[in-house]
Amino acid sequence: TAAGVVAPDRYARAYRSGATTPAAVAEALLAAVPRLEAALGRVFAHCDAAAVRAQAAAATRRFAAGAPRSVFDGVPVAVKDMIAVAGFPKYSGAFPSGRGPEPSDDPVVARLRDAGAIVVGATVMTEFGISPIGWNAHYGGCLLYTSPSPRD
Repeated sequence: TAAGVVAPDRYARAYRSGATTPAAVAEALLAAVPRLEAALGRVFAHCDAAAVRAQAAAATRRFAAGAPRSVFDGVPVAVKDMIAVAGFPKYSGAFPSGRGPEPSDDPVVARLRDAGAIVVGATVMTEFGISPIGWNAHYGGCLLYTSPSPRD
């Protein structure tokens, strides 16, 4: 699929069939992050591998019990650094100034978690989201996907 994007229902089918597990997908994703960042620039402003593994393990247990929460259960998601994720600092692409972790999730993140999605991290973005050029003076270039084909 284009840029490695996989529809949530494909994850659910793979998990139900036993072709893979949320834990295996999470490990593959965590292993890919350093390679992506080496090739393309910084991807995550914040990523907590231990939390990703814990969420993936819980989703794996739900699938093993035949009780996934929704089609999003076990699906890895990333959110922009301007959306509050409990336990992550939120910088909105600005200089990390010692701001502490957010006390709670924004509603969209809370709903994704309730559905069983694995919140992988907060992605790098341009400062305050006001530049279309994909550059951040504090993090360097942001990962911007441009499709080689309008059909992707």
